[in-house]
Amino acid sequence: MKRSLGLTAFVGLVALVGLLPGEAAATSVGTYSLGEPVIVGDTARFDLGLTFSSTAGEELAYFSVDVASSDPLLTAGGTDFTAFSFVKTSPLLDSWDPVATFGPGGFLSIADFDTLTGHLAPGSYTLGSLVVDFSGIAPGTDLTVSVVSNLYSVIGTEDPADHSTYEDYEVDYAPGSRTFKTPGGQPGVIPEPITAIGALLAVGSLVGYAVRRRP
Repeated sequence: MKRSLGLTAFVGLVALVGLLPGEAAATSVGTYSLGEPVIVGDTARFDLGLTFSSTAGEELAYFSVDVASSDPLLTAGGTDFTAFSFVKTSPLLDSWDPVATFGPGGFLSIADFDTLTGHLAPGSYTLGSLVVDFSGIAPGTDLTVSVVSNLYSVIGTEDPADHSTYEDYEVDYAPGSRTFKTPGGQPGVIPEPITAIGALLAVGSLVGYAVRRRP
């Protein structure tokens, strides 16, 4: 699928529908790597890395992340993706703009970003962090977060001097999914350490008891 980033209206259309169902991207030239989860409160954060190559003169101009294959508990059975968000790396992607973001409905399982001026040369990058809110899910539940998709997780490259060279590419994964367990219940109550005064009072009580019991 060719996409001219110079045509604002067409960019808007891509934001709504991404690649059309049944339309295959070109052969993979990139690999997504989903990092280990970092749990903070009721959220899990996963760094998204990308390593890609391209033909001479082509640089990264677009990427999309599809979470539709994640655990149904996180997506309301594939109907609501608002538990997800994506935080792009700064300052690397400061000139990149969000095209679409996660939301309710089947077409909003993706977040994607593109640029007209901040292309990235072939190489390895951390594009940002995928964040998922798992509040309301029972403690101790195993959950899988995945960006594996044969249609909507793609990257796009072009010659920065010629937007007509834009091309979408499928990505490989290493890995594309991670499983984590929601934090457990409340920890048990740990007795407070005995203070010096408390210890003396306890000893005094025992001595007093012994004196009272003396024949």
